[in-house]
Amino acid sequence: MQAHSIEFLNEMPKSLRKTILNNVKPEEIAQQMEIATACAYALKDARIAKAKAECAARMQRKLAKEQQAKNETSH
Repeated sequence: MQAHSIEFLNEMPKSLRKTILNNVKPEEIAQQMEIATACAYALKDARIAKAKAECAARMQRKLAKEQQAKNETSH
């Protein structure tokens, strides 16, 4: 996994940055960012898989309807 920069700390108010850096090591921040990134990618992959499954189910229902209509017209 790619190492994250802690440059975002420079964009925070000084008091918040000081509190964070006094209580958390930069390495821990980077590690937590890596975990958060991995979780975000996993959620994205899950949403994509769900959307693909829903699309496949819609296509199957559509094909079943078309087949049923075709069978009704041929009789």
